[in-house]
Amino acid sequence: MSTNSGGVYLQDLETQQNPEGITRFSKDQAAYYAEKEQEERIRALKVPYEDARVRELLRGFGEPVTYFAENAASRRERLLQWMLQRSYEGQGDILMSTVQGDEEDEDEEHETYSEGSQELLEARRKMALYSLEKAKSRLDKERKDFEVPVSEVILSARSAGDHYRKVDAMGSQVGGERPMSIIRFCQDGDTFATGSWSGQVKVWDTKDLSQVRLYRGHTDKVSGLDWHPDCTTWDETSEKICLATGAADNSVCLWNGKQSTPVSRLDGHLARVLRVAFHPSGDYLASSSFDTTWRLWDVATETELLMQEGHAEGIFCVAWQPDGSLLSSGGMDAIGRVWDVRSGKSIMVLDEHIRHIVSMDWSPNGYQLATASADDSVKIWDLRKVSLSQTIPAHSSLVSDVRYVQSDNAVLLLSSGYDGCVKIWNSTTGALIKNLVGHEEKVMSVDGHGDKLLSSGFDRTIKVWHP
Repeated sequence: MSTNSGGVYLQDLETQQNPEGITRFSKDQAAYYAEKEQEERIRALKVPYEDARVRELLRGFGEPVTYFAENAASRRERLLQWMLQRSYEGQGDILMSTVQGDEEDEDEEHETYSEGSQELLEARRKMALYSLEKAKSRLDKERKDFEVPVSEVILSARSAGDHYRKVDAMGSQVGGERPMSIIRFCQDGDTFATGSWSGQVKVWDTKDLSQVRLYRGHTDKVSGLDWHPDCTTWDETSEKICLATGAADNSVCLWNGKQSTPVSRLDGHLARVLRVAFHPSGDYLASSSFDTTWRLWDVATETELLMQEGHAEGIFCVAWQPDGSLLSSGGMDAIGRVWDVRSGKSIMVLDEHIRHIVSMDWSPNGYQLATASADDSVKIWDLRKVSLSQTIPAHSSLVSDVRYVQSDNAVLLLSSGYDGCVKIWNSTTGALIKNLVGHEEKVMSVDGHGDKLLSSGFDRTIKVWHP
């Protein structure tokens, strides 16, 4: 080292070469950016989901149209990987022009809509007539409630708040060997059903948390579950449909009380089914999926009536407005939509969340909609104003579920989060009434019936809460 200037020269410093020529950190960076680049390429390729179009492209590219025992999802994945490889070889522009060329030519000659079937038209008519009667009943009730003095309404809300502040854990049960992803009360509140990542669906007695029925039919994680509107109480001898479930095996299953295997299986989705929801009439079922569509099914004929697109990424949740005229959907693109099922139009876009929407529920008043998101918030939307009315900073992590609950003298809002909490909110003011802590890990779902609450978690437990 030179000492002429009293300093240290760069060339005099000892250096140690990394034998690999790259640090672990830069390796991780490279892997991250490579993954992001692949995601961008896949998005740009716009590989279709329709099996007929996938077959057509495979044929056009000179590839085998299908392999032995290959299903639609596997066929699309094969096409995607083939196109992805060619895009890395510099043929991306040619591939995209091939995929989009026919569609652009068609758009120039035809209007951009698909004509529905006669069965769908008839279903829209039935839902319109049903919603008119339900709306009339709801408005008649609201007119009577409007006559109640404001002072009584305030006292009633305060009484409900005081009552729910006394809520505490009253029971706990291990629900299975894997996380309990969803939990829902039957209409009478005496029984409830759960779905788990093991693929099992179970019915339980609310009083003692004993298992009433074990359903087997799904082969992967169950994420969606809903009770049929006509199933007002559990009947283990009934041959009528009582439950619908959706799972990561891409299927929707319908169940009755008598048998422990599916009454029917509704196939059509090309990716994981996240949520299912019966129309208030019970005649139809909606399902949402990571294949970027939600679908409408006729329960009686077990046929698909509608495949609705409209989201850029997978659709996580769907929910019916109490009248049955509107359906809301929320997606991984952080966008929610409200659809008028009588006409098929999207009438409102919910675009204030900054991360994906994972749950939504309608207020009994029919015009307020709550959405829960991975941005840790719950947002309340007002359809009368076609705008956001309130944002609740609900949890310190992802809000996994949100539910309105009609009690004797008030409407409350429940939320569950990955911060391990279940929370009770004043649905009018957005004020927190009670924070319930009891799960050891993430809370994945919540539901309520009167003053009884249920929650299920990643810790595989079911918990009952009440004053």
